[in-house]
Amino acid sequence: MGYFVRKTSFGLRPVTGTSDIEINDTDGYCLSPDEYVNIQQTLSSQKKRIGQLQQEKEQEEQEILDYYKDAFQKVKKECSNKLSGELQRIREKYVQPLTECEKQLAVIKIQLEELQTQLNEAKQYGVDQEILNKNLLRILRERANADRSITPKKQHHGYIILCSQQLNENHKKDGISTWKTQIQTPYPVTLKSYEIQGQIFQDFVDKDIFSEMRIDSADADKDSDYIAKMQDYLFKANSRTGLWEVELYTTGEITIPQNMLQPKKNTAGSCKSFQKDSIKSNVR
Repeated sequence: MGYFVRKTSFGLRPVTGTSDIEINDTDGYCLSPDEYVNIQQTLSSQKKRIGQLQQEKEQEEQEILDYYKDAFQKVKKECSNKLSGELQRIREKYVQPLTECEKQLAVIKIQLEELQTQLNEAKQYGVDQEILNKNLLRILRERANADRSITPKKQHHGYIILCSQQLNENHKKDGISTWKTQIQTPYPVTLKSYEIQGQIFQDFVDKDIFSEMRIDSADADKDSDYIAKMQDYLFKANSRTGLWEVELYTTGEITIPQNMLQPKKNTAGSCKSFQKDSIKSNVR
């Protein structure tokens, strides 16, 4: 059995008394060999028990972890299957039709590009034709001016007033006499009336022919400074001269510009003679 000791100046000294006061007043206890062995055995047993408990704890934790892991994988698989099915449903309902629409849009885009190319080509063709027509009309005008001894042939618009006459009392409007003015154009009768009708009136506006004759062609009921107001017109193909003519019917007398008088070398004749020689067009 071991014994208690007390610290002295000469080292540790065993305490021989057994009273509680003496024991409590000691500085330590020296184990006997048997006590030391017993304590070591107890500690070893406790350590072993602690190791077993630790192992059991780890096993239980692993089992719990495996359980939740399996449960998570099961839920994950179920959710994945459900999500895959939902995605497939969405794909069938939205994505596939959208893909088909994209294909159709691609085809339409190609068709639109082809149509745009054709439109650009048509526009360019129209521009080329317009330039060609302008050049052709210019050549016809200059040739007609040369044939009629009109100078300068390149600058003159080619329109000549053959006659302007007052009609009888039956043609008055609001007490104002109606006048018929016969104008010779530079365009040959080989052209159809629908081919040159618009061009003639465009010339009247662009080349200020209406303004020079003081004719108000916009609105016959509108007050203006013009002397004459347009009422009607008639196209005529003159078979003798080979040129188109226009008869303008106006309320009031027109002004005859100097540059629209007939050249003296090529006087075409009176209003009466033109009425006999003219062939009326059916275009009004």
